[in-house]
Amino acid sequence: VEGVGPISMGDGDLAVDVEFDDTPPVCDPNAQDCANGLACALTDFEAPQFECGPEGYAAAYQDCYGAFECEMDHACIPSFENFHCTFGSCCVPLCDLSAPACPNGESCLPLEGMTGYCSTN
Repeated sequence: VEGVGPISMGDGDLAVDVEFDDTPPVCDPNAQDCANGLACALTDFEAPQFECGPEGYAAAYQDCYGAFECEMDHACIPSFENFHCTFGSCCVPLCDLSAPACPNGESCLPLEGMTGYCSTN
């Protein structure tokens, strides 16, 4: 133990029982309701689902390979959904269907609930 030194516990057995919940928390990207330091990211484009995880660093229209690579309020979307993308997938701005605001004259297309993504289609 730091500042105290070694601690002797003697002979015997130690039993530790730990349970983990490995199901990531589901979240609302419009509310960004994840715990401190986490972002709400799209983890499945085909069957839209959002989960909390670490925020990525890729900005709008930069290439991405996975859900947690994009900046907050962006999603890793297949490139055929937005002509600003040049790779297999890129980070595309998310939008709120109740008050859509997309850059470059893009349309807000629905994903899940009131969340959409900005598309050139």
